[in-house]
Amino acid sequence: MALSPTFHTILTTSLSAPSPKLPPSISSPQRFPFLTKPLHPNAFNLSISSSAPDQKWRVKVSFFPAFLNKGKDAKVLKQDLLDCIAPLDRGADATPEDQQRVDQLASKLEAVNPTKQPLKSDLLNGKWELIYTTSKSILQTQRPKFLRSSTNYQAINVDTLRAQNMESWPFFNQVTADLTPLNARKVAVKFDYFKIGGLIPIKAPGRARGELEITYLDEELRISRGDLGNLFILKMIDPSYRVPLPVTHQKASTFGFSHLISSNKDVSKLGYFSINSASRHKLRFKFVGAHGDRWKHTNAVQESINSWLSKTQHFLTEVTLPLVKTGQIGKPDPGNEVDTQDMDDIFLGEQTITSSMPNGNLSFPAIVSIEQFSRLNGLTGQKMQNIFKALVPKPVYDDARNLVEYCCFRFLSRDASALHPCLKEPAFQRLIFITMIAWENPYSGKNDLRAHASRKASFQGKLVGEEAFTRIAPAIPGVADHPTVHNLFKALAGDEKGISLRVWLTYIHELLKVHEARKSYQIHEYPQLSEERILYTGSSRKQPVLKWENNMAWPGKLTLTDKALYFEAVGIQGPKEAIRLDLTEHGLQVKKVKVGPFNSGVFDSGVAVSSGPGSKWVLEFVDLGGELRRDVWHAFISEIIALHKFLSEYGPDDDDQSLFQVFGSHKGKDKATTGAINGIARLQALQSLRKLLDDPIKLVQFSFLQNAPRGDAVFQTLAVNYWGGHLVAELTDAGYPQAQGMSPCKEDYEISDHVFDIDGSVYLRKWMRSPSWGSSASISFWKHSSVRQAVVLNKNLVIADETLVERAATICKQKYQAAERTQATIDAAKLQGIPSNIDLFKELILPFALTARNFEKLKRWEEPHLTLSFLAFTYTIIFRNLLPYVFPATLIVLAIGMLTLKGLKEQGRLGRSFGKVTICDQPPSNTIQKIVALKDAMRDVECYLQNLNVTLLKLRTILLAGQPQVTTEVAMVLLSSATILLIVPFKYVIAFLLCDLFTQELKFRREMVKKFLSFLKERWLTVPAAPVIVLPFEDRESGAANQRSQMDRKSNQKEGRSVTRLESF
Repeated sequence: MALSPTFHTILTTSLSAPSPKLPPSISSPQRFPFLTKPLHPNAFNLSISSSAPDQKWRVKVSFFPAFLNKGKDAKVLKQDLLDCIAPLDRGADATPEDQQRVDQLASKLEAVNPTKQPLKSDLLNGKWELIYTTSKSILQTQRPKFLRSSTNYQAINVDTLRAQNMESWPFFNQVTADLTPLNARKVAVKFDYFKIGGLIPIKAPGRARGELEITYLDEELRISRGDLGNLFILKMIDPSYRVPLPVTHQKASTFGFSHLISSNKDVSKLGYFSINSASRHKLRFKFVGAHGDRWKHTNAVQESINSWLSKTQHFLTEVTLPLVKTGQIGKPDPGNEVDTQDMDDIFLGEQTITSSMPNGNLSFPAIVSIEQFSRLNGLTGQKMQNIFKALVPKPVYDDARNLVEYCCFRFLSRDASALHPCLKEPAFQRLIFITMIAWENPYSGKNDLRAHASRKASFQGKLVGEEAFTRIAPAIPGVADHPTVHNLFKALAGDEKGISLRVWLTYIHELLKVHEARKSYQIHEYPQLSEERILYTGSSRKQPVLKWENNMAWPGKLTLTDKALYFEAVGIQGPKEAIRLDLTEHGLQVKKVKVGPFNSGVFDSGVAVSSGPGSKWVLEFVDLGGELRRDVWHAFISEIIALHKFLSEYGPDDDDQSLFQVFGSHKGKDKATTGAINGIARLQALQSLRKLLDDPIKLVQFSFLQNAPRGDAVFQTLAVNYWGGHLVAELTDAGYPQAQGMSPCKEDYEISDHVFDIDGSVYLRKWMRSPSWGSSASISFWKHSSVRQAVVLNKNLVIADETLVERAATICKQKYQAAERTQATIDAAKLQGIPSNIDLFKELILPFALTARNFEKLKRWEEPHLTLSFLAFTYTIIFRNLLPYVFPATLIVLAIGMLTLKGLKEQGRLGRSFGKVTICDQPPSNTIQKIVALKDAMRDVECYLQNLNVTLLKLRTILLAGQPQVTTEVAMVLLSSATILLIVPFKYVIAFLLCDLFTQELKFRREMVKKFLSFLKERWLTVPAAPVIVLPFEDRESGAANQRSQMDRKSNQKEGRSVTRLESF
């Protein structure tokens, strides 16, 4: 039974998804210090956000009391309307008088509509039940009652502007429709597919169109009026319901991908083509165009079945020529190099999007990306452009990058799997590369003008920059994550300025190989692994794994799971039972160590994992291929340990009852684990490509963030992303106290309430157990966490702005790069060789040496007028009691000098070389000369240490009365000095010492000074050094054994004495 198109005009759309109504204590953003301001009015949320109409209503209550009566009237009118339609069997039993009464009540309720712009509200998404209508085609009154649909439902998916109507018993028919907003209250409806019995899809006729105006909308009720004058009243039954992927979207996606490999250039409207005539019969990568809104295919029935059963189109991989063969690692297939060359060319046959944008014309890659993703979304490029223009304010629309993001992210937002299934399609891999090129250069240049003229462009030599890669790649599940995407770009780019198409395709190919290989791991060998996921196994004849115990190395098989390490040693009689090291324990530490027989530390290829003094695993990873195998395994183990540390610090306990109060929070632990597993998979892929960084830990997020600056803020945003969700129940009902609000103008923010994500997801205050939540940097970050003019598809995809994780990762990246630059200067200052370091030291202390040299000139009266001026100035300070101001004045002069130099340097008046330290390199020398120089340097150091030790030993003799006469003389001198300081004012003492210092070089005192210094030298030489006793070397273990034997001997002697006394008694 086909459904009437009139029935299916009960459709609408919205720009945001619903949020369960929060309790008064947490519904207003003003109560939360981390999000004290409501979202920008232009920040349209296509997912879930706080209820803006409720906030506006509360404000009006405070300043306009008349609105109180208005709200009460609406509540009464709504109840009257529900009471009126309750006995009418959805309108089937309504008389003309009943219909007039219902229409009057509906009109009165529409007059007090709380949602003035329904299409910008967050109340439309979900499943609605039709409770009243005047449409005879829906009521089906001409049929017997047992053949009528008992209940009619309607579901709306605002992410894709799609809707679905469903009948219940006895036919279970369905219909899907495409929605286009006309204004803030009205949408155009275009039906595309009917489903007979909910299973058999039939394409809707072209005349199946209509319009719908939403005249009333709140959390419970919706009133709409169709273009034929029919009235529809629906009630909300399931706000969390999501529309399944429609057949038309699957068909569009299947059509697009299947035609990407088509070799019939007469069918394709937008595709790759080869100039080489010898390879025209080979299958090539092609894009698809459209004739209006009608899709064309040679076998429509088979395509419909395939698109319904599989959204990834597995048949595509059987006919597409891959870039890399299965047996090769990191090496492109030579046989496909010509094909890759051919596929660098794009042919554009037809486009529906308008190339002209406010800031310029769209580039050729931008047109290709927008057109193709529009078709994957089931729309044309022009329609996607019009929808985006209606969604966002003009400044956002004017930037062509935002349009490219919207088309791409809207398609990506459909899938929430750990690894996007479309990555298996070579066509989709190339489409992502084109999208990154388009995002980097959205506007056309001279080359694009030639490409438009010839309908062809080439990707030969095109490179994706870091900014485009870090924006697009993390949006694809499994490809990259925000905290480490910049390091991933450095690894893939290598010495190049960007990532080429070949490198991108090879990376995706290796990544898919890693995920496919994990499926082949056998779990039946370890029954205890039924609840664990095997990530990697290390066992190979060429690359064995050795476990060191008691100076012995045992080869074996090492298995890494998401919770533990398993080692199965290989003995003479065969494999032994596997032993387990739990990686979820607290206090685990992993570090790189040197291993070897008898603790020699000959081989620098070991990893030690320890949880305490008694539990320690030492593993050696023999690396004969130069692939940093030990470093990679160190990163693997560190990531699993860091993951469970993150789960314990930032995640709720598994038995926490509050998990049932937040929708989807019970999946947070699995999401975090998936993030770590995907990071390890990417590291494995890079290892196969031999494109690792010097420290592989930079490529796995949890280990990297542990030591990264501002890593705590990224951890917090990840926790909100993983465990945050929408409240499904009142917190007060569950026993949790309501949060006390704070005034938005209050300056001292504290962690006293829950945290909100950009889509309205809530992260409960109860889960904030990490001390990092109380840091000033954390409070400042969450205080400014609201989005600007942006389109929020979900918490992971935002158009024209950044997600919270992306924003925190950007701050972390900037701080980390600054730390790296600082460390680079420190590493450059660490010169090799003692002579070079001595020269650098002399150059650094040169200003102090010059100051000391000039002071010596003043002492020797080489320029008497300068010496007299200095003494006059100094005595003026002393006798004018200005000594307390000397140190502050010195600091002021120093600060003024530093600021002056800063200003001159910014003006460029000091030159580029100012501030750099320059030294001369040492002359070249052979190995023997270096050894001799090192020996002489060591001898000089030894002599200096000997003299220093003798001086300290003599001072020890004086202090400890080793020479009584000298000790008495020194003590008397100290007592005399103390007496003088107590009696004579301090300024006169300083003046006397200064006078003595500057008269030592004068003729009348020169001989006296020499005699006094010679007397002190003689007395110093007569002071003996304290005696030094050198004990013979004794091992600690043997020393401890000797102590125990002595103690046992003493105890035996005591027992013998006590026995003797008892016998005598």
